[in-house]
Amino acid sequence: MSWFIAVLLGIVQGLTEFLPVSSSGHLVVLQHFLEVHQDQLAFDIAVHFGTLFSIITIYRLELWDLLNGIFQGLFKKAPTQGLKIFLYVFIASIPTGLMGVFLRDYWASLFSQMHFVGFFLITTGLLLFYTRKSGSSPVNFQSKEFQVDTMNWKKALFIGTAQGFAILPGVSRSGSTIAVATFLGVDRALAAFFSFLLLFPAIFGASLLEFSHISWEQADFTAMGIGFLAAYLSGLLGLIMVLKFVKKGRLEVFSPYLWALGSGLIIYSLI
Repeated sequence: MSWFIAVLLGIVQGLTEFLPVSSSGHLVVLQHFLEVHQDQLAFDIAVHFGTLFSIITIYRLELWDLLNGIFQGLFKKAPTQGLKIFLYVFIASIPTGLMGVFLRDYWASLFSQMHFVGFFLITTGLLLFYTRKSGSSPVNFQSKEFQVDTMNWKKALFIGTAQGFAILPGVSRSGSTIAVATFLGVDRALAAFFSFLLLFPAIFGASLLEFSHISWEQADFTAMGIGFLAAYLSGLLGLIMVLKFVKKGRLEVFSPYLWALGSGLIIYSLI
């Protein structure tokens, strides 16, 4: 893989992991037209970890408070904010993990079919379009005290299921989880933070499943490093941008783009 393609794929991964436009869908399209056919597992893991580090950078204070809250809750046996969020993340990860394990092989077959990618992009656009009804009042993202009382274990299961469907190419992980959370009445600041937290077990779990399938002898570590850095830097930009839209309750602004791209892919696949 050339350094140019590594940079390009890393930038696309970083931006689209957080912008609600489907990173998997964009990477499938990009790899198809760039004719990138070699084994991508090691590179994919590298760029996904790049996006994780961008979350750690932006949410470093909140993550530190979360860890403190978890330990305080365990030692004091008290339901702290951090412990509650941790438990909800654990609950939400159950359906995601089950769907990933049992449906992974079937859904992976859809990645090579452009009309399916187009259909799921349009579906994501529709989902984001209906978030406009979930309210547009401004949200205070400066406070580290999230409204955890707007979340419960049933909502966590629904959000985790939404993330499980994001394995489909064209379904946005961040878009579907944040949208479902807001539909269920979860505070938008918590919905965004919770969505990004879910990325940690999802990526670690997927990496464990794929680890044994990676041909490390053929892995291009230079491309992996370049992709990691590109995904990290573009992830910072994507995360900052999406938080602004979530704060204003305006995720539907991405819908026309998704409809146009999805329709274009369906037309392309037909001709």
